[in-house]
Amino acid sequence: MTIAQYNKLSKEEQFEQHIKKLLNNICFENDKGEIINLKTDSKTIFQELNKIGIETENKTIDELFDILVLKSNNLKDYYNPDFQKTNNKFLFFRKHISFLVLYLVNNDVKKLPEKYKSEIKTFLNYLELLEI
Repeated sequence: MTIAQYNKLSKEEQFEQHIKKLLNNICFENDKGEIINLKTDSKTIFQELNKIGIETENKTIDELFDILVLKSNNLKDYYNPDFQKTNNKFLFFRKHISFLVLYLVNNDVKKLPEKYKSEIKTFLNYLELLEI
């Protein structure tokens, strides 16, 4: 979409385009060069989690999230070239799970536990604007 086309949109349509762009930018490229995003199927998501050392079998959403937080907080080798790539994966999966939980509570932000809210705060701020 060109700038001229964007400018012709209503404020609501511009806002919607911005949210879509925001959601599409939550992604990472795996070792096969595939883009993993919020729309990626669960089988692939589980495979990617397993690749970074997160066992998914018989784990609840809360358990997976807590493991991701713990592992991402324990990343210490900032000078390792793979640090940023690994850190981005952890951040992606934390956001992915947070959006999943938001979906499971029928997009009711009031029911969303605080630990998930902090991961998708920017998106939730946009939701607040929609409700006004």
